Amino acid sequence: MAVLAARGHGKSMFFSEILNLYDMFLFKHRRIILISSSGEQAEHILDEFKKIVDNNEWLVTKRGNRWATETIEYNEGYILAKGIGSEILGQHVDRILVDDILRSDNKLTDSQIEDYIDMNLEPMLLNRNGQMILVGTGKTASDIFITIESRIKEGSNWRLFKFPAILDYEKKIIQCPDRFTWDDLMSKRLSMGPSKFAREYQLEFFSRDTSLFSERLVKQAKEAGRECILLDKADIRGAEWVFIGGVDTARSGAVSADYTVVFVIAYNNITQTKQIVHFWREKGLKISEQAYYIANIARKFNNCFMLVEQNNMGEEMINELVDTYNVNVGSFVTGGKGQKKEELVRFLITAFEHGQMVIPQGDENSRTQMRILEEELSKFCVFTTAFGNEIFKGMGKDDCVMSLCLTNRATQEVCTPFAVSEFGQDKEIYGAYLITNSKESDLVRKIRMGLIR
Repeated sequence: MAVLAARGHGKSMFFSEILNLYDMFLFKHRRIILISSSGEQAEHILDEFKKIVDNNEWLVTKRGNRWATETIEYNEGYILAKGIGSEILGQHVDRILVDDILRSDNKLTDSQIEDYIDMNLEPMLLNRNGQMILVGTGKTASDIFITIESRIKEGSNWRLFKFPAILDYEKKIIQCPDRFTWDDLMSKRLSMGPSKFAREYQLEFFSRDTSLFSERLVKQAKEAGRECILLDKADIRGAEWVFIGGVDTARSGAVSADYTVVFVIAYNNITQTKQIVHFWREKGLKISEQAYYIANIARKFNNCFMLVEQNNMGEEMINELVDTYNVNVGSFVTGGKGQKKEELVRFLITAFEHGQMVIPQGDENSRTQMRILEEELSKFCVFTTAFGNEIFKGMGKDDCVMSLCLTNRATQEVCTPFAVSEFGQDKEIYGAYLITNSKESDLVRKIRMGLIR
């Protein structure tokens, strides 16, 4: 069994001390090996175990004669405490507890730790049909916990349990409210940064080097939006602005399914600015219910154009939006000809790199809602397959990223016309483009107008 728990959640006390003490008090002859990151740390945990026993008149009745630094006897059984990598010979035990062995200064590599567990520790459990428990907080995308998770997918009888600090960002539900408050965790997240917090407290493992949306890019978009806020409906803007939406549909309407996510951005045809103005996500809704909410959002933003992913439930959604609500909809088949996921993502990365994307940060509601997007962006990574192909994938949920990709792509559907007349009904709409210099070439004018980037 492998147990991943957030840092500072008392995992060592429960699994290394309380669980073993409870087990050994009830059953005689229990043999346990305790492995920690170093011999000193293992002995420290054993000292805590001894203090609990010595200070309880009931528990101390089963204390054995040997009460040493590395080994103690209890209820005719024993606990042996060792550091990771230590030579342990001739032991046949009921349980091996591997506690918090991953450290940034660990002398053993990930593969050496894996070999030690498989070839040194595992054989000691065979004779007594014993149990191994690994407890800790993951450190890298290749450590023993990720290895075990991969083995489980291949059919191994390992079991993995995760206990992140935050269970639900939107509802502010946390794992140990008696130990931390929501504000405590948010303060820690701000001081550590979202990437480190995701690893240490949310147990989400990814390499910063493989993240497609760097902290620098996201920070730049947040800086641009420090005076902007999310809106419930369209505000009054100049003629160069247009509202555009994108919808990433869920794979099913079940409560356990992915989210259906909608982003609306205000797009400036001249500056190419793409300001996020609305964000909605929900799961567990029927297609008709989702369509109702999406159509309502479109109406509130001047009946804006919506680009909908046609995969999954998208085709039925599009039909519902068009037939029932007369929404201006375009479809995008992810993976179709000229519509690959990687191209969608690259186009969004370009928007961030060019400083076009604006993430609103002007009030608490905007910051809270955009934190969900920020988390997904930081964990959206690139992986290389054995055949050398690149795969873009979110480590966890990526519904928000894909919805924003679609919204960004929709700006190509609602773009500046190539010919703008200064006469007729179009003059007021495109007046911003008509301040021209007769000496300008067509190429220079198109660059200034944003037609060529």
